[in-house]
Amino acid sequence: MQISRRPLTVDDEPFIKRLIEEVVADELGARQWPDAVRGKLLDIQYRARRAGYRDAFPGATEEIVQHDGEAAGWLVTARDAESIRVVDIALLPQERGQGLGTACIRDLQAEAERTARPLRLSVVRFNAAARLYERLGFRVTGGDEIRYAMEWRTGAE
Repeated sequence: MQISRRPLTVDDEPFIKRLIEEVVADELGARQWPDAVRGKLLDIQYRARRAGYRDAFPGATEEIVQHDGEAAGWLVTARDAESIRVVDIALLPQERGQGLGTACIRDLQAEAERTARPLRLSVVRFNAAARLYERLGFRVTGGDEIRYAMEWRTGAE
């Protein structure tokens, strides 16, 4: 199994739209909604997520996560002098649980270690990825009723 990442291009936008809609459909239980309602609401979610990330993290790096050369996910990261932030990591449903997310996070942990910066992220509490992040050495540093703020620091595992 070959896991790689490459920069996002404009040609990837249909994939990103499909990916976001699939992720949001899972998050909201939208697969059971009537087609007319589901399509419109998922499109709104897609547009909101894309615009929100551009506004909140204007210099973020967007990459396509590839599994054996095929698009399998999307990784958005923001870097500044203080930290590295995983803004979003999303994988197609059939690609989850195969080590792609772990590989991406491990690469970012190595970068964080090399640059002596913490790696930070936010995750919905009931998302299975929260357990992955804990296994990879992240610690809860805050949050609210819905999301955990998590951080990994070199030597803290």
